[in-house]
Amino acid sequence: LSFRPAVLPDSAVVSVAVPLTARCGAALSVDGKDLCFLKLGDSVEVSCSSHPVPTICRTTGTADWFNSVKGGLQWNGRVEQK
Repeated sequence: LSFRPAVLPDSAVVSVAVPLTARCGAALSVDGKDLCFLKLGDSVEVSCSSHPVPTICRTTGTADWFNSVKGGLQWNGRVEQK
């Protein structure tokens, strides 16, 4: 893996900054999509929205969430060998 997923509480606020003293900028990708390039001195702050998105759960909220993460990150996925 080139990344490590993190599961945080909804109260968490995550800040990431590229120092002015860094040799170069950085690339940021959220959920493996929409690559964004950060320049020296740029920063990003992520927090939970005050406007939640309503969802429909097929089984339970917890089971649906874990299955979604498992499918999106392809955990325990096996490629059939010939």
